[in-house]
This record gives sequence, structure tokens and C-alpha cells, in this order.
Amino acid sequence: MQSLSLGQTSISKGLNYLTIMAPGNLWHMRNNFLFGSRCWMTRFSAENIFKSVSFRLFGVKCHNTDSEPLKNEDLLKNLLTMGVDIDMARKRQPGVFHRMITNEQDLKMFLLSKGASKEVIASIISRYPRAITRTPENLSKRWDLWRKIVTSDLEIVN
Repeated sequence: MQSLSLGQTSISKGLNYLTIMAPGNLWHMRNNFLFGSRCWMTRFSAENIFKSVSFRLFGVKCHNTDSEPLKNEDLLKNLLTMGVDIDMARKRQPGVFHRMITNEQDLKMFLLSKGASKEVIASIISRYPRAITRTPENLSKRWDLWRKIVTSDLEIVN
């Protein structure tokens, strides 16, 4: 394996790579497949190399789901006592948690009346969190639509 030594920096020539070195103001490109054994070294100023690079790429904003407070803490408490997977629900419908009026208790009662267990209710709300924004009348209309397709209530809930 050959190497090229530049002061304190050693660059191996046997590998396929593209390296930008700002301290030496060098751009060293090596590709055995396309260029055979030839090697190019071109001198650039650091300003020219980094002028076209957007520094937005390096300013990554990390979202921590724990740091974002929910607007409706009563809703959060109710959903946690029901066993809802809050993280899954937040990923699917984040806007639901910012609503001040929700019908999670009405939804729970509606689904219990249709034969759903507490675990199934928690699973439904985790997967379809927008359901907690529906009124009991709206839930009944949607249920009637499903009943036209499916023969029993238990098939719909499960």
C-alpha cells in the first residue's frame, strides 16, 4: 500500500475515498475503479471548499419527546390510566394532545358498550388517537357504517 505524506498528515493511496483537509487546504480524491492508479491533488483555499457547503446540515435540531410538554395534562392523565401508549399516539396524531376538549371518557364508554375490553380500548386509542375527538353521535354514525360491512360488534372492535 502506497502512502503520501504531507507534513503531519499521511494519506493512504490504496483505498477509494474522498477526503477534504481544511488545515492543509487540500482536496485529495482517489478512486481506483474510475481513475486507475492516477491520483489528483488540487490546492484550494478553505473558503472555496466550504463556501458552497450549507452549515444548516451541521445545525441539526434534536427533538426530545420528553421535553415537549403536552397542553392538556388532564387528557394525558386519563389516557395513562386507560393504558394508552402515549408515544405511539403522539407520533400518529400530535395535534390531538393540544386540544382542550376531548371525549376520551365517552369513547371508552362507547367501546365498552360494544364489548371491547380495556386493553382493546387502549390499543384502539393508541393506534387511532383522533377517535378521542369524536362526539358520541359521530361515533354512532361511524359504527353504523362499519356494521354495514362487518356482521358483529366484536369483529369491529377486534
